[in-house]
Amino acid sequence: MIRADVLAVLWAALVTAQITTLVRNQPRVVNAVYASRCCSIAEAQEDVKKVDWKKLMHCVNESSTLNSEDVFRNLYDGGGPTLGFALVTYATPDIWDYTAYSLAVNEVFAEHNGYIMRHLDPGTSDYDKKDARWNKVKILEEAIHPDYGWARDLDYIMWVDADLVIMDMGLRLEKVAAEFPKAHILLSAEHAGSSTLMNSGAVIVKNSEWSRKFLQEWWSYGDRNLFSDQEQFDLLYKARVVEWNLERYVSVLPPDALNSDPPAMTQQKPQNQVLHLMGEHTPFRVRVFSSGFLELCRHMNAGKGGSGSVLAQQLTMTRDNMLKWTIEEYSVEARRLIDEYKEGAEQGLHSLKTSRKLSNSVHHYAHALEHRQTVADTNKAKKLRKKVYTMLLQNLNNRRKLNEDYVKEHGRVLTEWPELLKIVTESGQNIVQVGTLAERKRLAREVLGIMNEMINSCHPDQRRAVMHMFAAFQNEIGLIYLAEDDLDKALGAFELGLEYSRDLAQLSGDHILISPLAMVANILCELKRFSEAYGMYAEAIRLSERTLGPQHESISQHLLNAGIAYVQSGRFETAVPLLERAIHLCDINGVPDADVVHARAKEWLQYAHNRQGSVVESVPPLEPAAKDIKTKRKGKRKTQRPNTWGSEL
Repeated sequence: MIRADVLAVLWAALVTAQITTLVRNQPRVVNAVYASRCCSIAEAQEDVKKVDWKKLMHCVNESSTLNSEDVFRNLYDGGGPTLGFALVTYATPDIWDYTAYSLAVNEVFAEHNGYIMRHLDPGTSDYDKKDARWNKVKILEEAIHPDYGWARDLDYIMWVDADLVIMDMGLRLEKVAAEFPKAHILLSAEHAGSSTLMNSGAVIVKNSEWSRKFLQEWWSYGDRNLFSDQEQFDLLYKARVVEWNLERYVSVLPPDALNSDPPAMTQQKPQNQVLHLMGEHTPFRVRVFSSGFLELCRHMNAGKGGSGSVLAQQLTMTRDNMLKWTIEEYSVEARRLIDEYKEGAEQGLHSLKTSRKLSNSVHHYAHALEHRQTVADTNKAKKLRKKVYTMLLQNLNNRRKLNEDYVKEHGRVLTEWPELLKIVTESGQNIVQVGTLAERKRLAREVLGIMNEMINSCHPDQRRAVMHMFAAFQNEIGLIYLAEDDLDKALGAFELGLEYSRDLAQLSGDHILISPLAMVANILCELKRFSEAYGMYAEAIRLSERTLGPQHESISQHLLNAGIAYVQSGRFETAVPLLERAIHLCDINGVPDADVVHARAKEWLQYAHNRQGSVVESVPPLEPAAKDIKTKRKGKRKTQRPNTWGSEL
């Protein structure tokens, strides 16, 4: 099992001058002589979508070449930095319209700090034609080859995905590496709730024989047609954690240390230094990255005239701006894609690519609307999600004949069929709590049916990913039972989800237990079974700290729930430090006072302070208010595993 406690997660060391929980000012002056020449191209059009991005890309590549020559020359002459550091990325032609901007931002960062920035494409580094994400592994391995690697004389090399930019121009990567002197690989943990443990969007690699061996094994360990690079990293980690002493050589940092805690439009904090727009669409990426580069250009142009221009925090790519840009960009795209998809769905004409694009676009737009928390926006988001699910399901059902004919001829399903099922399933999960109880139960049964079809049609090695979906869906089923005040069945569903997750954790890691533990504990508190809930809250908090870092915002929710449980049972002295820490986490993460978790933590802390030393007579209701229990339980029931994945509804 990948245990959180064996990972070299040195959280305390991160509160440093480099990766920090405090907002830090940008450098007063940014020096990037070569990259600044590209500003005139980006500034030529008021509408960034009309900019000649091919010309911009060409300019950025030229800047990279000139800067690299300077860095190597200084390094060999002894006039450069004490540690040689390079950044490298890879982009296919179909994404050059936004990578022209992301590469420009990173080129300015590299040039300003004396780093090399290398931009690769299929013409130079096309190692995996089916999944471009895999190219990073071979690119890193060959870059540090002792005989012919272009980075063989450097100390470190950092991979950055093409949709990832460094926003803090003062971030010194060699100092980040120096804070982890024993580590040969540094990368961020995945976000809370992910089935994978690490995110490979940014990876710092030490130039060593150990690193080369690890990269070679990462590349060849499993079937790259079945697993993403991140999934295979997890599998390799689990298999070699003891033999290779990986807790020493691989340091896993918090999700937002060298990466983003997604989605950035809702999760990014003012102190975050890296932005990774994973899963976003091109128009949005263009909007965000162009804003960042144009801010750099404004600052550098002002500096030429002697002006004391202040470079904007996060290069204008702040959480509030991204939320606004998400709504502006995806509202247009989502409406267009819905209109285009509707007619073809009636004949089952849409492939995996068009179905995925529609699903993702509407999901991003709806999520942004929901985050604004107005009744009108929430209702609009629900309506959009329901419409898209209906169209995706219609298209799927109308493609069944095509898949059935393919099975008859080839003895297996269409290659895209399991992924089509997955898209429909995910779309259904987003609306399973919408509508009347009868509608929600009907939809849950429908989604479970699609999941069962998915697990029976996918490759055996991919079933673990589907099982994660089944485990998570038990929470949705539990919420349906909770809505009809059937706490017995609700607890049964949550316990089943936890049981599935514990089985899966043996391969995926126990970080996946955080949410299931919290859900079961919450229902146990509804049933006044506080003593059983305490341990589950404690385990959820411990796993969150080890996986995400002790200052991650999500921990405040678990601390609040645990604090409420102790207050409910009259253990006020125990509740106080939990609630105080929940408030502290909200404060350091910039959570508004009006936020539900922040506000409730303060209310319950005040209540606990007032009641310390008193005899418990009555306590305020749990938030949300505890339901009247209509069915008495006669002891804890052992969860029964059904014949198929999922609960009976």
